Amino acid sequence: MSSPLVSIITPTYNHSKYISECIESVLAQTYLYWEMIVVNDGSTDNTTEKVLEYTKKDDRIRLINQKNIGIFKLHVTYNKALKESKGDYIAILEGDDVWEKDKLEKQVEIFENDPKVILTWGKAYSKNADFSQVLGVHPNIINNDSFLYNKPIGTFLNYLLFENPIVALTICVKKSSLIDIGGFCQDYDIPTVDLPTLLRLSQIGEFYFEDSILGIWRNTASQVTKSLTVEMTKRRKELVFFVYENLSQEIKDNLNVILKENRFAKNQD
Repeated sequence: MSSPLVSIITPTYNHSKYISECIESVLAQTYLYWEMIVVNDGSTDNTTEKVLEYTKKDDRIRLINQKNIGIFKLHVTYNKALKESKGDYIAILEGDDVWEKDKLEKQVEIFENDPKVILTWGKAYSKNADFSQVLGVHPNIINNDSFLYNKPIGTFLNYLLFENPIVALTICVKKSSLIDIGGFCQDYDIPTVDLPTLLRLSQIGEFYFEDSILGIWRNTASQVTKSLTVEMTKRRKELVFFVYENLSQEIKDNLNVILKENRFAKNQD
């Protein structure tokens, strides 16, 4: 297997409690050919100082400081890092999450073994702030459906139209595919880049579902998106309806959904 470079994009804001644990999980990777681009969105704690200590110890880690622009301009933060990236693959790891040590090794092997795959993803634990309690496994998938691999291309939308089953920290994607869709996307004032970007990527190439735990998603009471749940649900619905209406007929024909009374339903035929 060759050793392509993986660029890790790590947006962070006031993660001084967690950023060291995040970076240590990258340093512990069994796959060594990576760079980590930490984008600090104007933190008011000592996140900057903690990251700088790591940049002095390992030149694979870089820090970009910017004035705070917040979660509704996440695509700007992500695309700033994407522009600076040098890798063949792009992995996402937010500043309060961590990876299992073999995460990158597994995913690079998947890419190198199958050039048709443009994105790999897998499972993650969600845990409370101090990792003392497992809150769940995401996604909790029983059947290893072909849709999880986006085969045929576009059919992963069977999942995205109802829910977003991908935890961001598990994602690794070909940089060239991100460039093809114009970089990370953010639509309808949704405070995330995950869903809008995945909706586009699912229309251009195959995915690969790694059926194992790839990391830990920290679930804290202070997360801003928790206070926006109702509004996010409304905007998310608007986005997925817009995307569905603009799909090619070929992709629509392959989906296992029907549109009834302004809502999606699973096709039982």
